[in-house]
Amino acid sequence: MDNPGLEHEERAIREYVLSQSHRGEVVRSAEKVATERAHGERYDVWDVYTKKDRWWVITNPTNLYRQSAFQHMDMAFTFH
Repeated sequence: MDNPGLEHEERAIREYVLSQSHRGEVVRSAEKVATERAHGERYDVWDVYTKKDRWWVITNPTNLYRQSAFQHMDMAFTFH
């Protein structure tokens, strides 16, 4: 990864997902897919694959949403 800031963000997202997961879970990939603005606030949306599941992770505050329950990023963002 060529962007140290993005690398730091990705590491934080991976650590967050692992902190919310069962022991032994593994993050296979994490990709920032969007940055949204609402009411003057910035929210980053990440597409995260783990060994067992796939998640939307949305920041500010950070929370995760199982993609089987929120199939589209927009649905998860609206709920967030």
